[in-house]
Amino acid sequence: MKLSEVLKKHTVKELKDMSKAFGIQGYSKLKKDELIEYVEASLLNYETAKQVFLCADDSEMELFRQAMKEEVMVSEEDYYKCAYFFVSGYYYLTDGNGIIVPDEIKDLYEKLFTTEFIAEKERFDLVIKYCVACTNLYGIVPTAKIVEIFNEQNEEETCIEEILTDYHNLGLRVVFFELQGDYFVHEAIEGEEEFNNLLDGQSDKPYYVPAKAELLKYAEDDYFERNEAYETLKAYIIANILEDEAAAEELCSDLQLACCFGEGPADALNQFLARNIEFANEQQVYEIGELISELNNTTRMWDNRGYTPDEMQKLGFAEEVPRIAGMMPPKQTTYVREGKKIGRNDKCPCGSGKKYKHCCGR
Repeated sequence: MKLSEVLKKHTVKELKDMSKAFGIQGYSKLKKDELIEYVEASLLNYETAKQVFLCADDSEMELFRQAMKEEVMVSEEDYYKCAYFFVSGYYYLTDGNGIIVPDEIKDLYEKLFTTEFIAEKERFDLVIKYCVACTNLYGIVPTAKIVEIFNEQNEEETCIEEILTDYHNLGLRVVFFELQGDYFVHEAIEGEEEFNNLLDGQSDKPYYVPAKAELLKYAEDDYFERNEAYETLKAYIIANILEDEAAAEELCSDLQLACCFGEGPADALNQFLARNIEFANEQQVYEIGELISELNNTTRMWDNRGYTPDEMQKLGFAEEVPRIAGMMPPKQTTYVREGKKIGRNDKCPCGSGKKYKHCCGR
């Protein structure tokens, strides 16, 4: 299939978004046929292609290489893996959820992926992974701190200039953080007040810096430590409240996220209300409260720059460890979302374009 045929499948808005990312002048006044002509020329430009492939993550590249050989069928759950190359114009999506790579893009790939470019991409990926991982772990992080951590864990050092250059070169790459002054800030932190509140809460606290392999796990947007407290809580919920293991995992995941955001164990109980779950008796409330308190106290928090409340106490930061046992009666007024329940990774229904967990689900 030819690239021009693929581009015809895109909407005018999508073509304009590509034009903007590629720096095409006067794109807002162009008609669809003209947009296709300019975008096609940009996509086949060596430097543009280099930029697109440079920013693709590991899972996207794996799928792309499969699609180079033959049409690949993609499930709805895995659609996110092909979204980047689709919006970049490098995929054709069939009506049957198959992806096809245009002939010209296959040729371009073969020319581009030299030993030198592969090394350049590996370096770019590593720098960006540190930026994402540190932002996911701390919520707010100075660019200088990322440089410090990177240089402590890698033989070939980086600098602020390299980090900022790579960040600004992300192009159509969707990330869940942005640069604000000298800080990278997670998209869940909205507005100056939230930014300042978190910054104040972090002041004078040390950074929790795990070893390189563990730190880079946080480059995955949904990664968190499933520790003993988490597994104990999940086992209790499966045994006493939700028999479905997937539903229990999702509930525990949302409870952990609430604790990470510093909402506290009492607020975390709202996750039960959101699912219309009523407790059987006061004893069950007590037991759940104890388990959520333990989860809270062993969860890595933005307020603590990645440390858990238990770890902060051991470091000499005297804070009263919150408990919630007995704070909630066995039956509460509950609410149910109409239709399908919104998952933590679903798009928020408010139309912001953010994930639900980073928007109205906070």
